[in-house]
Amino acid sequence: MAGAIRNAVRRGATLHVSSELVRKEALEEFALPEDRVRLVHHAVSAQSGSATLGRQIAGGRYVLVLGRIEKRKNVGAAIEALHGLPDDVRLVVAGPPGNDSERVDSAIGRHRAGRVVRLPSVSDHDRSALIAGAELLLWPSLYEGFALPPLEALSMGTPVIATAVGALPELVGDIIELVRPGDQDSFAAAVSSGLDSDAGVATAISERVLAHTWTHAAQAMVGIYAAISAA
Repeated sequence: MAGAIRNAVRRGATLHVSSELVRKEALEEFALPEDRVRLVHHAVSAQSGSATLGRQIAGGRYVLVLGRIEKRKNVGAAIEALHGLPDDVRLVVAGPPGNDSERVDSAIGRHRAGRVVRLPSVSDHDRSALIAGAELLLWPSLYEGFALPPLEALSMGTPVIATAVGALPELVGDIIELVRPGDQDSFAAAVSSGLDSDAGVATAISERVLAHTWTHAAQAMVGIYAAISAA
């Protein structure tokens, strides 16, 4: 999309971004004034899922990774972290193949059969169940524009071990601990610590995440359009 964005910027377009990280990148990349790059966060929709169904799908106790198997998702870090967890805990990797599938499949093969449950395709219903039933949602990503699944998990009361990517630092970085992207050892240690903890997710955290509604996002977008049309 880079060429299309550059053409739009040359013609006077204002850019909408969903995180402060991307806002800073856009300002630098396109040398735009502050008012030409506007931040409106995506929303987190309230949802529920059956934890019992999630555990049935996984075949027992599990931690969860969601998303396409891409290099930037760094799924291998979650697979390595599994070495430090009790034998009865499985890792569910739910998401379609991508540009890191070969490496991830190789890493899965180094575990005993059944320790990693690979689900290339799941329905929305099963996806919600998997989030609800997980001991932890793992998010070892190296780069994100927004990072929705960790926020969805927090909204449902599922603890999250995540790197400081996308909008996570600005939305929840003051209330949950985030790991530096690419720090494999710290991520694995956080996963082990998180599994041992019985603290869960505080109601205040879930409520803050759910406060980012699509109604609020739509109103903010309308404000951007109004400002542009009035200029």
